[in-house]
Amino acid sequence: MSTLLLEVRKIRRKHYWLMAAGASVLLVLWSSGLAATRAGRGPDSAKVAVMNLHEAFQLITLFGPVVVAILASRLVTVDTEARMGQMMTALGQHATTRFWGKLVVVGLTVVLAEGAVIGFAVVNASVMGLSVTPSYHASLGPVVLLLLGSAIAVSATQIALSTCVSRQAVGVVAACLGGLTCSALPYLRLGYLGWFTPWGLGAAADPVDTLASQTTFPLTGDMAMSPHPWLTASLALLTAAAWTAVAYLAVARKENRR
Repeated sequence: MSTLLLEVRKIRRKHYWLMAAGASVLLVLWSSGLAATRAGRGPDSAKVAVMNLHEAFQLITLFGPVVVAILASRLVTVDTEARMGQMMTALGQHATTRFWGKLVVVGLTVVLAEGAVIGFAVVNASVMGLSVTPSYHASLGPVVLLLLGSAIAVSATQIALSTCVSRQAVGVVAACLGGLTCSALPYLRLGYLGWFTPWGLGAAADPVDTLASQTTFPLTGDMAMSPHPWLTASLALLTAAAWTAVAYLAVARKENRR
């Protein structure tokens, strides 16, 4: 608990919370704008809540890694200012201990930010009168679970990159490329490749089958679900734990080399 409180105090005047809130508000406004356009100008057949939910999910999959990279970089660079990291190590607090504290701070921040986007998507669907179909209820739970796993995996990875690589731009660029590439994988029928990167869990375990929906939606008026959405979302959580372990080992290895 003391490690967590220390991490929070270190970013009190570093604009961390302002950046997190700004990114969350931007994504909420973007998602709400898409929902308003769908409800006001879209054809009646497209005014369904599940499409609105999936658009919000895709926005997070695309831009979420970049937001996490910026927040992780901000949190890690605090340790380099006035040699704070070296001072804490001298006092007995290891880099691996600080890794867990940073992971809790960044992870909770990202979960709250992404939760706000999904929450507003749910509220907008109700307020704007979008039609609720079976796939909406079937995909909502897996989406929440999947975003939780993705937030953990990406947060751990970006913290490790910011800690192990002196140039902070490397982590941000990796997140940009990872988010952009992985968000396109389902459209190339390569969604399974997302399992091999921390940024691609959303694409790999997407509860909605995007390509199949292009065929089924005109016929049924509903999106096509991927097989076993709860199972794949649970596997995403386990994969996130694996990526977290890899990130921890990377930080520990750097600490041992000092």
